[in-house]
Amino acid sequence: MAATSVADRVLTGNQVNIGGPMSTSWRSPAEDIVDRYRSGAPCRVSYDPEDPTESCLEPGTKWFLYLSPAVGALFTGLGIANLLGWYSFSK
Repeated sequence: MAATSVADRVLTGNQVNIGGPMSTSWRSPAEDIVDRYRSGAPCRVSYDPEDPTESCLEPGTKWFLYLSPAVGALFTGLGIANLLGWYSFSK
């Protein structure tokens, strides 16, 4: 959990990057995060000036945010191609 002061308010958060928590059964990604952000050590916190309760330690998008839409688009394209192939075959 990270804490920061904004306009004399102490705010806490637990989001490392944009996109919310990532769940994995691998220890390595979690250990990497713990190594980068040791308890009690100072760190830079990025926050939305209009809503300081929205904050994270590593701003910017990550590659895995694009994975789900890309896989969805792939399977949609395959489904459409399959339907078009079936339609032209049935004529």
